[in-house]
Amino acid sequence: MTDNFRVRLQGISKSFGGVDALSDVSLEVRPGEIHAIVGENGAGKSTLMKILSGAYTKSSGTVLFQGREVELGDAQAAHELGVSMIYQELENVPKLSVAENIFLGRLPGGRLPGFVDFKQLHADADRLLQEYSVDIRSKARLSRLTTAQQQFVEIIKAVTVKNAKIVIMDEPTSSLTKEETDKLFEIIRELKKRGISVVYISHRLDEVSP
Repeated sequence: MTDNFRVRLQGISKSFGGVDALSDVSLEVRPGEIHAIVGENGAGKSTLMKILSGAYTKSSGTVLFQGREVELGDAQAAHELGVSMIYQELENVPKLSVAENIFLGRLPGGRLPGFVDFKQLHADADRLLQEYSVDIRSKARLSRLTTAQQQFVEIIKAVTVKNAKIVIMDEPTSSLTKEETDKLFEIIRELKKRGISVVYISHRLDEVSP
């Protein structure tokens, strides 16, 4: 069975030690759609998306991906389906380069076992940075970048994981300037053009108003 929805969350509930964090929540996302999930702290926004990204297991409900029911037992299972989540606390390695962070765990092998083809690594990273108009050197150490630049690197890493189909952003502008936020929105619009769905978690109504 297939339909025109990329993902359907139906009747999702989640409890922690007898406390209900989510109760009978549903969400439908089509390819190339941008969805905003808005609410106060503690409303369950991140909890719902952590279920979709495989970080949490649901207490009840159904997850359908392109019409097929799936079980997202962990983040790897979600990645295999093309779901990637960018958290408020960035998951990166500051001592490594931009390119190494983008392809962390997927570094291109060299001619000898255990070696990395750094020429290919930086060529691939430079191509992606150029595609998304991110003015950062692939050889730059991540620790030398601004928070916004590190955020952009995380987005590019997210869209290269298993041919990403859904990218979830958790409060991505919490530490960005107005100019940096505008650049982030440019990247989100580019993701939309490429048919990648974006779920944008925020508590700022001015960011998600038409």
